[in-house]
Amino acid sequence: MKKELEIWKNYINEAADEFQDVYESTLILNFSENLGLDRKEFESFIRAIENVTTVTRVREVSVSGDSYVGEFAVRFVLPKGKDAKLYYDTVLKPGIKKIRGLSIEQDKGYESIE
Repeated sequence: MKKELEIWKNYINEAADEFQDVYESTLILNFSENLGLDRKEFESFIRAIENVTTVTRVREVSVSGDSYVGEFAVRFVLPKGKDAKLYYDTVLKPGIKKIRGLSIEQDKGYESIE
């Protein structure tokens, strides 16, 4: 049974790799706590951006009375061969900037994930 499960997992992963490229960006984000929203709600808003799959906190940078600053990994997928830089500059970053109470403190870029 274990062997069949491993074969199935390999099949699923290979099929996904044929049609899409996976990327991960690293961003320092500032969350305003003045809006009554918590960090998890902001993460959900980021996940709602087209092609974003996961948002993970890497580390906490600072916390003050009215803001939370943290380093986050944002993964996104694109159809095979699509321009990642174009997506990153015209969809992902502007999408994050549109979220009220959220700002990008530092953009550390993105990389392809194998």
